[in-house]
Amino acid sequence: MAVVGVALLALGMLLGALGHNLDPATTGELGVLQWFHEHRNGFLTVLAKAIELVMGPKVVPWLLVAMPLLLLALRRIVMAVTSLLLPGLGWLPGHFAKGFFPRARPPHSLDPVVIYNDNASFPSGHTGFATSITIFILFALTMWGVRRWWAVVLGVLFIVIVGLSRLYAAAHFPMDVLGGAVLASGTSIALWPLAAWWWGRGQAGGGRLAEPPYRHALTAGKGDSTAASERAIGADTTE
Repeated sequence: MAVVGVALLALGMLLGALGHNLDPATTGELGVLQWFHEHRNGFLTVLAKAIELVMGPKVVPWLLVAMPLLLLALRRIVMAVTSLLLPGLGWLPGHFAKGFFPRARPPHSLDPVVIYNDNASFPSGHTGFATSITIFILFALTMWGVRRWWAVVLGVLFIVIVGLSRLYAAAHFPMDVLGGAVLASGTSIALWPLAAWWWGRGQAGGGRLAEPPYRHALTAGKGDSTAASERAIGADTTE
């Protein structure tokens, strides 16, 4: 899994290196945005503005604080720390890529829903965060023994909706949205085995780091948390 993640991360950087000098008019990206511009309506514009706010820098930092606090309140210490690190580190390469591969935003003639006066079109940070938070949620469900196909489908659908909203808003070109998703997924997937190992070790220890079900089992002398460690480590080979 780590190899796949590193490969995706490299692919994302390659997209940035190749794409930041390309003319969107010749790649067809400008035509895609023009199509979205011609098919705007009131409901979709409100939705795009809502996604812009919730998945943007005004709200995301608060989400990254709220998730660990909630998990700490539930005494899930390892998962609380992971909820901060996995999405945060998953988004980080995209932040650096904006500086490495400057790309002009879509033209103002497309009437952007939100106007950005910068050359940071690549990659889409909103799409990147949507991807990294989705992968964290799938990670948490996997560690807790909840593996459902519908969770993956809903996660992918969420990422697609966020990505399309950025095109609809004329905030990014298609390659920027793709790059944001690829960079974030690559980093998060590469970190998955390490996070799974740490989570499994925490449960096997049976101390403060163990989650309530395993902590209770050890205290009562009725269980063995080795299964938790094996499931976490085995998740890397079955995903």
